[in-house]
Amino acid sequence: MIGVRRRPGGGRWAAFGLLAVLCAIAWVAAGMLASQALDAAVHGTEDRTRSFAARTVAPVLGSTDTSIPLPESMARKLALTVASTVGEDGVARIRLFAPDGALLFSTDDGDRLGTRKVGDPRLITAAVGGATASEVGADEIAARDGSGSVGSDLLRVYAPVAAGSTTSADAVLEIDHRYAPLAEEAETPWSVVRIGAIAVGALSGVLAFGSLVQWVAGRRQAARSGFAPPGGKAGAKAAREAAALQEQAEAIESEAQAVGN
Repeated sequence: MIGVRRRPGGGRWAAFGLLAVLCAIAWVAAGMLASQALDAAVHGTEDRTRSFAARTVAPVLGSTDTSIPLPESMARKLALTVASTVGEDGVARIRLFAPDGALLFSTDDGDRLGTRKVGDPRLITAAVGGATASEVGADEIAARDGSGSVGSDLLRVYAPVAAGSTTSADAVLEIDHRYAPLAEEAETPWSVVRIGAIAVGALSGVLAFGSLVQWVAGRRQAARSGFAPPGGKAGAKAAREAAALQEQAEAIESEAQAVGN
């Protein structure tokens, strides 16, 4: 009697394949959201720097003439004012510039006051005009243990310092933030999502491939047997018809043998 084999369903590999595609989309979307989270963190840091310059540094600086080096008493006063901020984990250095770019104050002992060789002239000029600007770049900063200087990626934020509601700043505040902790905090939740999407997507891809191989093998086996029944009720009906045809064929064969004998 002709055997009727059940062909593996073709929907499984398609479902696994679709899941793998969705995981790929989730991976891309998580990357975009991580980038947006980092941008939001940078903008938040800029806002905090601008607020610190306006509410903390500007009142201390007052009407001090920033076209000349700061008096020693003012430098000490600024050092006390920013000491707690520099003590924060994310803040590496604080500088204060004159409108012409001369360095007036720095928490980094390696800086030489009066120089114009530190800081970004473009961003200092933008801050003098009232804008808050930032950039990411590598620089040497003092090591936390005081053993010397180390290289680090920094988010350098420049904000205007104005004693009153003027259109131009009396000085420019630069706060250098360690970039790696900032980026890690912003991107970590989405990094977890991306890792999960990769894991699930890879597993789904393997299962889709395995299911596809099984389905193709079933199709080939059905084709070799000369019968490829459809699924569901139609498949059951076709199987019954095939069994009936087989029985008829066996009956005809028996009668032919009887006549021959």
